[in-house]
Amino acid sequence: MDFNTTYYQTARLLYNLALEANDAGDFFPIHGTCMGFQLLSILTANDHSVLDDGIFDSENLPLPLILSSTALKSRVLGQAPQQGMHIIHI
Repeated sequence: MDFNTTYYQTARLLYNLALEANDAGDFFPIHGTCMGFQLLSILTANDHSVLDDGIFDSENLPLPLILSSTALKSRVLGQAPQQGMHIIHI
């Protein structure tokens, strides 16, 4: 990944703003799915090599989302509408 692209620089800015907000006590979660998660991994490590071949052995490995018993009391899921929560197995 080229760290000089507008895409990466914008992502880095938003990532840093979210970190600053969280550090100041303003809960501001960031979520990344698929390539978004990859980008968050790169931003956190500040190194694109975290995605190199052989680093993670998870290709073609679908895993279930297993939430803890307190997940529905968390700041992320605590405010979620209950009508759709039955699809998440706790």
